[in-house]
Amino acid sequence: MQNNPLYLSWRSPDEHNWYVVGRLSERLEGGFAFEYTKGALKHPKFQSFSGMPNLNSLYISEKLFPLFSNRLLPASRPEYPRLLNWLGLDKDSASPLAVLGRSEGVRSTDELQTFIRLEPDPLTGSFDYVFFVHGLAHLNTNAKQRVEQLTVNEQLQFCLDCQNKHDGQAVILRTSNSPEIIGFLPRYLCKSLSILLHAQPQNVTVKVEKLSSEAPSRYKLLCRMKGQVIPELHNAFTFDEDYEPINSVSHQWLNTG
Repeated sequence: MQNNPLYLSWRSPDEHNWYVVGRLSERLEGGFAFEYTKGALKHPKFQSFSGMPNLNSLYISEKLFPLFSNRLLPASRPEYPRLLNWLGLDKDSASPLAVLGRSEGVRSTDELQTFIRLEPDPLTGSFDYVFFVHGLAHLNTNAKQRVEQLTVNEQLQFCLDCQNKHDGQAVILRTSNSPEIIGFLPRYLCKSLSILLHAQPQNVTVKVEKLSSEAPSRYKLLCRMKGQVIPELHNAFTFDEDYEPINSVSHQWLNTG
């Protein structure tokens, strides 16, 4: 996970829609690079971040940019090992990008979220992705009780929520036995998964990876999703202009290391 870029999404203050606005990468020669993506151009109220004013520039830093480092719990804090346990990470796998990708970097002081994009292997089309189920805090009592009864490797089911008035691409997660809605797929995964579920639902599975009953609802239910994208669907599954850097020249330069 830590070798993949981290994406940053922003929620607009009016219609509360999410836009992919930036991309953070680890540089081969050390340090980090940040660039704005084309999603940042989709809403007139989006403003560039402090210290990175130009949407067309590529920003380089030896240290993690404050925009991201401020979303990390210091490793010196006594609760840090507990957080890693909730995230399903250990000290060896807990790079800054891995932690931000898994924890989503949410803070109460802004409308930003970090995530690693779901991308299938370019040769085989297979993918293996771990994520936290959203919406647990809003479940009814019966559903919350069912969540607490889940077991590791228990099979779950996806359900398209096409009539959702807030998000027509929303995907529900429910139990297989004694069906009970237990939450939602993170919104940043829904567009790709909707394509896959419409075209080849038999090629994707989701199971319980970890249940942390003592964790806050955001980190309570960790799931693992596996699947394969057939070649005919690969472009539709992976292409999204919002993820592309605004400055395509800087993007090419980054990939040369």
